[in-house]
Amino acid sequence: MTSYSAVETQWALTALANEDFSQIHTLCDVGGGHGHLACGLLNAYPHLQATVLDLPGVVGETDQLWAPKLGLSDRCRYLGGDMFHEVPPADAYVLKSVLHDWSDDECMRILANLRRAVVGAGRVFAADFVVPGPEEPHFSKLFDIHMMLVGTGRERTAAEFAELMGAAGWRYACGTGYRTLSTVSSPRLPPLVLRFGSAWSIGSVVCTRYRKGLWRR
Repeated sequence: MTSYSAVETQWALTALANEDFSQIHTLCDVGGGHGHLACGLLNAYPHLQATVLDLPGVVGETDQLWAPKLGLSDRCRYLGGDMFHEVPPADAYVLKSVLHDWSDDECMRILANLRRAVVGAGRVFAADFVVPGPEEPHFSKLFDIHMMLVGTGRERTAAEFAELMGAAGWRYACGTGYRTLSTVSSPRLPPLVLRFGSAWSIGSVVCTRYRKGLWRR
């Protein structure tokens, strides 16, 4: 999984290359594992402080944690917890390959916890497969079947992501990325700007930003 995390981190950094992080000082990687993505963001944005939230058994694997290996322990803390119950305060949250693991109701619980805890800039960067229209072949459709077999999760369309986020009190801001995997290493190519969507997948590398919206109970 480390090699896959390294690929995903590079995708995320490429997709976020034009994002303004000047108003973000604290970031929480929710379900962030051993912190590979969080450390990548810390290297890219030296003013950031990060918290990696995952289950106690995950962050307790001290020999696997990336921050000590990369000399970033002074800017990255690991917190054992449960995103369904509580998340730490932060200016922004990252959800990478998290929402597709859970049902709509479970995602709502996670997103509502983020909405209650967020401070400052108030953003969520969500990255997941996005299912295109019925006539377009896409890996996300095969993976949707896989998710049906292993748990409560599912892959979602861009409209479904937008509805889910809106119901939890977040509003869509923008989606940026690169059209093919081969362009990830070619930052000279112009970024895509999507009306809705948040994904990186085979054939599509996109990161979507959501801002605080009107809280709906």
